[in-house]
Amino acid sequence: MGLVAWAFLYYGHQDVRLLDGGFEKWSREGQPVSLQAERYPETVFNAKPIDAIYCSLDHAKVSHGRFETVFWDTRSLVEFHGAAEGHGKPPPRPGHIQGAAHLDWLELIDPETKTFKPAAELRALLESKGITPEREVNTYCGGGRRGSIGTIVLKMLGFNNARSYAAGFSQWSRQPDTPVER
Repeated sequence: MGLVAWAFLYYGHQDVRLLDGGFEKWSREGQPVSLQAERYPETVFNAKPIDAIYCSLDHAKVSHGRFETVFWDTRSLVEFHGAAEGHGKPPPRPGHIQGAAHLDWLELIDPETKTFKPAAELRALLESKGITPEREVNTYCGGGRRGSIGTIVLKMLGFNNARSYAAGFSQWSRQPDTPVER
């Protein structure tokens, strides 16, 4: 959900929306569903990447360690501490980007409704981790899916300098010159 929505934002789509709570909530509310595929007129989409929401490896290296920048690790706490592999191929150097703030993406979701928590609650949660609007925030996970949800939440909350480090810790941990801590 998050990675696809973020990709549309990155490629310059002007109207990106998420179904908060997913299909489960939609159907539980009795919203209309159909088994028939909808037909839409063909169109041409001209991708225009928005570099301001993408954190490349070069950008991550240059911005790492600056006070005005925070890296937000959206993985589980056991992945953050290097005690579990997470999704996909295990990183060669377990742990996290040195100095990263940790906030599991699941903490953004209300466990009962499966929707995003209220904006004020999300802001307080983020602020408690040092993730504030005046800082550049680079979200990451192991490979983009969970980190992109963090970036989308930041954008929904009005953070102007939120980026997704889509290659994430999988890439960072494979570089010989990047600091990793457990």
